[in-house]
Amino acid sequence: LNIAMIHGSYQIPGKAAKNDFPFTAEHLDKSGFDYIAAGHWHSMLDISTPNTKAWYAGSAEPFEFNQTGSGHVLVLDVEDEKIVSIKPHKISKSEFKQIEIDVTGKQPSMIKQAIELFANKHLYLEVVLTGFISPQQPINKQYIQEELADKFAYVHLVDKLSYHISTEEMKQYPETMVLGAYIRQLQAAIEAEQDPAQ
Repeated sequence: LNIAMIHGSYQIPGKAAKNDFPFTAEHLDKSGFDYIAAGHWHSMLDISTPNTKAWYAGSAEPFEFNQTGSGHVLVLDVEDEKIVSIKPHKISKSEFKQIEIDVTGKQPSMIKQAIELFANKHLYLEVVLTGFISPQQPINKQYIQEELADKFAYVHLVDKLSYHISTEEMKQYPETMVLGAYIRQLQAAIEAEQDPAQ
């Protein structure tokens, strides 16, 4: 069984830098090796070709939220000089996870409860808040983070909220206020659009 180790970037258009020790699927396929253990990327990735099995195992510990499958080693089962299976085996207790919560119509206590469902002392959690809220009822992200701090290794809330202002609330923002003038400009622009979808 012929095994090789390489360190570099598998060439995926738009993702791998040209000067980052690049290699291609063709390089792997014509290498003559049965298995190539690739290193450099922190996420786990199967880059096997018809003639060569090749994987990035990823880092032994996760470092960032966008690293998929890190914290594992790969276990190869070999029979009669042939690789019959490749299975990830988790070795890290730590985990990075991103979740999204639509907060439309939810009270802060409900948002907190939804996050608590993922409670884990080894979990680094990033929570993206989406949906619509009223300017009169802002969400105190710092308070929620502090309340949940002892339930996670790390928890962080990201604000991707949109604000909905009712007709009654609009009265609280007259045209003389910057926010009031801005809201009315937006409304005028929306009404002027012929395509409702815009």
